[in-house]
Amino acid sequence: MFEVIASGLGVLWLLALPSLPFLMLGPADNLLRYMQPAPVWHPFYWTFVAILASQWVIEIIGLFSASLRRVRPLLGIAAQGLVAVLFCFLLLRTNEYVVLTEAGRELQKYQTAVPQINAGLAAAFKVTAVVMVLGFFIRIGEFVWKRMQGNPVMVEKH
Repeated sequence: MFEVIASGLGVLWLLALPSLPFLMLGPADNLLRYMQPAPVWHPFYWTFVAILASQWVIEIIGLFSASLRRVRPLLGIAAQGLVAVLFCFLLLRTNEYVVLTEAGRELQKYQTAVPQINAGLAAAFKVTAVVMVLGFFIRIGEFVWKRMQGNPVMVEKH
């Protein structure tokens, strides 16, 4: 039940971010006058919201369906793999994650900050991609290991 509530709140939080960036950036949201997310974020954001919303629906159905509870770990692995592929495909194909607005182009400090922010994000996303892919394969390995041990009911760890 906790997962259903937490997932629902997470989806609502994600949906609120475009209109309420303070929820993620805090007081730094005033920087959005000078910098904004690059276009690569738009498809990533909506695809990620769709994946999380579908997982939320699966969790709700899982509360009432015993047969879905048995395949839930497989669905979780599939969703984790899909997010990893999405992350690698959409975010690692560019090195531009933040762009200047018109107001930011007028101020020298933002013109030098944006390349540094983009370089830092590119490095962080590469490390994140490696961790995501490793986590995905570890989870598959755990699933296969449990199956080999004769555990027919796959219970997802948290």
